Amino acid sequence: DLSVRKILRDKFRLGLFDDPYVDLEKAKQVAGAEAFRNQGKAAQAKSTVVLKNDGILPLKKGAKIFADGMIDAEIVNKYGELVRNPDDADVVLTRIRTPFDERDEYFIESFFHQGRLFFTAEEKSEILDLISGKPSIVVINLERPAILSDIEKETEVLMADFGTSDEVLVDLLFGIRKAQGKMPFELPSSWEAVERQLEDVPYDSKAPLYPYGHGLAY
Repeated sequence: DLSVRKILRDKFRLGLFDDPYVDLEKAKQVAGAEAFRNQGKAAQAKSTVVLKNDGILPLKKGAKIFADGMIDAEIVNKYGELVRNPDDADVVLTRIRTPFDERDEYFIESFFHQGRLFFTAEEKSEILDLISGKPSIVVINLERPAILSDIEKETEVLMADFGTSDEVLVDLLFGIRKAQGKMPFELPSSWEAVERQLEDVPYDSKAPLYPYGHGLAY
């Protein structure tokens, strides 16, 4: 009830119950305005967390990069050079997502991932095979905490994002923008540690890989 009251209060303040119709011309000026987009990009950069950096970041301009898991890998050419073969790269960049179990028992599960926080042997092998041969950067989109211990050991740079675009990520990698994020939760070191956690106690994971509040600068 309290949450609903807060939402309704803001709707009343905006006058949505008095005049629910949109001014289309004004909407065109506001929605997608360049100034707002720039603020959104700045927020993405500030929220991105550098978990580990073994002297790789920021990348030097012109660096040869093999990119995997990006929507728009060509954006790498903004400051570096995108290569098609990992053997030709100075650094391997891969974007991955939080692991989860496929579930469809309840309707809500189609919107929110649940289940395991660890990668299967097959999933992990695919990632490790890619990053083990070259200096590497792994960027994981953390919709939930994930178990990254084995991946963290094999990569020189580990970053966490919460919706950062490829464009903003490339700016971060080359030092054009600065990542300022801090972890909003612990990253557990093992699935056993997760299973031993208490439901009503925060930050009680045994020997977490990265604690709450962790975040590096470069």
